[in-house]
Amino acid sequence: MKNEKGVLAKLLTLMSENDLDLSKIQSVPVIHKPWEYSFFIDTVFENHEVFKSTMEDIQKNFGEVKIFGEYISRK
Repeated sequence: MKNEKGVLAKLLTLMSENDLDLSKIQSVPVIHKPWEYSFFIDTVFENHEVFKSTMEDIQKNFGEVKIFGEYISRK
């Protein structure tokens, strides 16, 4: 993501509004791209379709998304 005012808050709000439970977040600067950051996020969800739709929204509005694993909550 580019370092823009409020962009991280908008991303986290989108996740919250779609019932994704954020359990961890870590940011790292993107090498050779000053003021751009990658975020590693662990999230738990109950509805896989909502999760996939949210990831598509994030990709469209915030930048590239890479999924390293998916974890469905079994409450």
